Amino acid sequence: ISHAYNQGACGSCYAFAAMGVASIRTCLAGHNIDESGFSVQDMLSCGTNWEGEYQNSRETGHFGTRFADNCDGHWPQNVFEYATKFGLLDEG
Repeated sequence: ISHAYNQGACGSCYAFAAMGVASIRTCLAGHNIDESGFSVQDMLSCGTNWEGEYQNSRETGHFGTRFADNCDGHWPQNVFEYATKFGLLDEG
């Protein structure tokens, strides 16, 4: 979980940060999780296909943003909403 990943030119830092936090919180809660943590790729791929109910913090009243925006950057809060609604996969 403490492994630093190379994102290259991808603007997916929001997903890496959110998945890292989710992995650590899962461990702290006493649950077993694979050493590599939750799958960032699953979030980047599947989260772009779903519409969220999360209210975007930058645009008051703006609803229905995607949970993830692949390599184009997005909001960690949306990733957490996706996790609570659809669950997360481990990297394996």
